[in-house]
Amino acid sequence: MNYETDLRAVNEWSFLATELQLYLDTHPDDARALAALKNALSERQAAVSTFEQAHGALTVDGLLSARRYNWVERPFPFE
Repeated sequence: MNYETDLRAVNEWSFLATELQLYLDTHPDDARALAALKNALSERQAAVSTFEQAHGALTVDGLLSARRYNWVERPFPFE
């Protein structure tokens, strides 16, 4: 995959997770929505992992598995 496709996957799963979170703020007993949120968060985590393996850290949290500090060596996600 390419940079734009990988980043789009992260953004799509992030958006869905945020929407589900907002829904659950007003419907906390909706078990299906909670299951959907858990799935969206899992898929987002996988998308972030895929992105970071191919393109480097997406956020500073992505440096947890880095062998050295290389945050400034790659273009930032918004560049």
